Amino acid sequence: METDAGTIYSNDDIKEYVEDKYGFKVHSAFIGQVREKLGIHQHENYRESRSDNPRIMAFSEEKEAAIIDALKHFGFM
Repeated sequence: METDAGTIYSNDDIKEYVEDKYGFKVHSAFIGQVREKLGIHQHENYRESRSDNPRIMAFSEEKEAAIIDALKHFGFM
């Protein structure tokens, strides 16, 4: 994912930030769901589900808030 400043950060960077700051891990799918919910552009290799009814993973508001904080930290918002 690329920020407005042109710096590229990966989901691994976001995962590491969340784990260091909040002490828990987040799944890449959670990060993708939060980005989609916020309308943040997915990278070019992002693949849509081939299923007509894709599985959506549930996650807590705490994890969503941590991911949003990480996205802000890395300049996506």
